[in-house]
Amino acid sequence: MNAKLCVQSIVLLALLVTIGCGAHPAGAAESSSGVTVSGNTVTRNGCTVDLARVCRDYLDQRWIVLSNLPRPGRYLRVQVPYNYPDGRPLATIYCEFDMSSHSVTRARLGSEPPIDDRAVEFVRSQGLCLQNRI
Repeated sequence: MNAKLCVQSIVLLALLVTIGCGAHPAGAAESSSGVTVSGNTVTRNGCTVDLARVCRDYLDQRWIVLSNLPRPGRYLRVQVPYNYPDGRPLATIYCEFDMSSHSVTRARLGSEPPIDDRAVEFVRSQGLCLQNRI
């Protein structure tokens, strides 16, 4: 994966954190910032981001390095920071990988930094909303 794809994945994560609108599926929870979380997806202002996809992109990009890290079991937990192009933090995603099957077992959005409308618009401008994908 290249740097642009990494940035897009980070933006997608941020969008997931900031998204929240409309009806809430069973099991979905809305935060005080208007972000709706359901499973591995986050939604705000009509933009839904699949956090597991962001984690998969991160894993695919760093598989050689991550597979050689010492760990006390088959699962590896990684905190993935997503930043605006100028380096300011946009969102943090917590990923858990099953290293034997090379799969994402868990993905969740961190509480800091809080997702705002600006973050959602940035994610949307990067084409990371699931609604923008074909």
